[in-house]
Amino acid sequence: MHYCSKECQKNDWPNHQKACKEMAHERDIVNAQFNGECVYQYFCRWIQRHWPTLIDALLAILDISTNPTAHEKRALQVMVSYKGGNAGSTDVASCMEVQMVSPFDLERAIRNEPARYEPLLAYRKRLGEDVKRVRPSTYDAGIIFIALVTPEGECITGGSMRSWRSCLVES
Repeated sequence: MHYCSKECQKNDWPNHQKACKEMAHERDIVNAQFNGECVYQYFCRWIQRHWPTLIDALLAILDISTNPTAHEKRALQVMVSYKGGNAGSTDVASCMEVQMVSPFDLERAIRNEPARYEPLLAYRKRLGEDVKRVRPSTYDAGIIFIALVTPEGECITGGSMRSWRSCLVES
């Protein structure tokens, strides 16, 4: 989870507390998929390291200057695979590889799978409102789906894997 301020993080604690427990469970599931390697840790470090670039990519696909409500209709989807690495390595770039970056059509996803995507959009809306109260200059919240591809080619998304992250868009 990434927050714009400590106040936003505190306000979201009831949700974040549950997410922390889910993340521990996710870590175990992901690492089991990779024969016990610390892949979840590499994945999280990769996200942290590339967060500014991911936000830039989201802003590029949203093109908010010409479409101010694009964040309600589109998201960014990213697929990352694990290439291998040594435990404790700080070079995340050498063990993770981007497979795909593309726009994601939220409107179509909601039409096809409302039960899966409507709670996410409700969360995005609530987060955006919370952020605007704390930082009025903030535009709203956008969504980045980040999936981890297993060696068998399966994507770990949805279900127990919290494969999306919210990000904030400054006006």
